[in-house]
Amino acid sequence: HPTAAGQLLRQLQQHGPAVCSDAEVMDLDEDELRCGLIAPRLHGYLQLPLSPKLTQGGKARHVSGSGAQRMAIARSFAEAMEARSLYLVGPGSTTQALLDLLGVDGTLLGVDALLGDGTLLARDASRRELEDLAERWQVPLHLVLSPIGGQGLVLGRGNQQISPRLLRAAGRRGLHVLAPPDKLISLYGGVLRIDSGDAELDAEFNGYLPVTTGYREQTMWPVSV
Repeated sequence: HPTAAGQLLRQLQQHGPAVCSDAEVMDLDEDELRCGLIAPRLHGYLQLPLSPKLTQGGKARHVSGSGAQRMAIARSFAEAMEARSLYLVGPGSTTQALLDLLGVDGTLLGVDALLGDGTLLARDASRRELEDLAERWQVPLHLVLSPIGGQGLVLGRGNQQISPRLLRAAGRRGLHVLAPPDKLISLYGGVLRIDSGDAELDAEFNGYLPVTTGYREQTMWPVSV
């Protein structure tokens, strides 16, 4: 994020060239993505400063956790859902397991809005649609997210439809993180990250968040912006 970029430049100015290593420049094939296929392509290599606190790690390309683990996480969360609440479910295979369990025809790569009883209100919704739903329903708001493998980003990559306005409305108690244990262990820098676009709001989530890692199992995990 911009603050980290500024800190890296200050380090360069004060201490000279940073220790760097080769890093892959990867991106998804947009045409394949529109067809629902995830096909990353290597574009080349660039020098990356070795600073885990200021740079993000590469995305993990494997699917974390077994199908049984993801279903156990989904079942645990589903049992605690409240019928008269609004849930915004982000992308990922773990959150997809929750939608499958509820019988909701959601999207793997987008954000879906549903009530706690499983009623789908919007599939692959835009930021404006999500904000309009939150304003219209006037019920408790919950964000159900899974971090990006390797990078640890809960917000800010792949789910920009969830705006700072929605994050503020949900608050700490309305932010739910779902992840298998091996995904947490493999996180770059060992922390979860939030980059909503509002630095002051992000800082409010520094500390620890509960992460659902199994059936009725939670782990407190550090969050650092």
